[in-house]
Amino acid sequence: MPLYEFQCKDCGHKFEDLVSSSAGLPACPICNSKSTVKLISLISAKGIASGCSTCAPSSCSGKFG
Repeated sequence: MPLYEFQCKDCGHKFEDLVSSSAGLPACPICNSKSTVKLISLISAKGIASGCSTCAPSSCSGKFG
């Protein structure tokens, strides 16, 4: 099951939960509200996308300078 980040619309608490694709949105663990939204998670990529211009992305060690 993938790990997703959620935020409660009622109390604003952000939390992570393991949720299957067929399951509904989880309730907030703080206030127990079912009014939650799934947040978009950002990813970090190594190589050229992260500013490394000295090596190819497949061989980048991630060490700069």
